[in-house]
Amino acid sequence: MKIKFLFIITSLLFISCHNDECYEPSRDIILEFVNTNGDNLIENGELDVSTISINKILSEDEQFGVHNNVVEGNKLKLNNEISRFDGIQKFIFSSNLNLFTFEINSGKVNDCDAYYINYIIFDSVYNEKQNDYYRITLY
Repeated sequence: MKIKFLFIITSLLFISCHNDECYEPSRDIILEFVNTNGDNLIENGELDVSTISINKILSEDEQFGVHNNVVEGNKLKLNNEISRFDGIQKFIFSSNLNLFTFEINSGKVNDCDAYYINYIIFDSVYNEKQNDYYRITLY
């Protein structure tokens, strides 16, 4: 009887699913900034990357800085932690060229430490969803 019990317990340990076993990092949110001619504003130097600031809007009077954003291939890759949230979060983007807000609606994958992005809405700027990034026209 003890052997059967140990076998069952051991089997359950091997087939049990833990949240970290189905973990999947959130998809990257990548932004390309262009002018109306389609010129990349980081590449041509008009958008000074040192002036880019992204803040999470906590309330009307309170914001929290989003750090560890990186520029790769003349596009801004946002810290993927901002999409690891179940619900809607609002952000503000500011730079030497423009200021706009955007919101991310993301959700948690059932019984998993994984999240998916439902949608991103950009306010006050023209934007197009490309294959793996968003093209934002600043002027």
